[in-house]
Amino acid sequence: MAKIKLKMDVRRDLYVSAWSQLAPEESFGGMTLAQFSASTEAAMTARVDIANAKALLSSLIGQRLLADDELRKALRMVSNGVRANPQYGENGTLYRAMGFVPTGERKTGKTNVQSTTPPASVA
Repeated sequence: MAKIKLKMDVRRDLYVSAWSQLAPEESFGGMTLAQFSASTEAAMTARVDIANAKALLSSLIGQRLLADDELRKALRMVSNGVRANPQYGENGTLYRAMGFVPTGERKTGKTNVQSTTPPASVA
């Protein structure tokens, strides 16, 4: 006989359905159908609570993404404002304190590395 692998909540519902249809008045494992249903209700409630929490988490993540877009816009406006302000500008300490590299300290990226091997003589 093949084993049926089911999730716990599906298996519980299968037991209740079969028991209620085929032997509703019988006791199994020292429990009536009502007692079994009552004793397993906490597990079912926990599953519903977890599903609700997952839905809430998903919603909160979406809200955070929207709020992050607004935050990004506000940060960009402030940093552009600091850059454009003649008192602070792109070389100022406030600009540096905000995490930017002042223009006076930026490296050009150009390197003047000369070859250490002498050129081959042409014979």
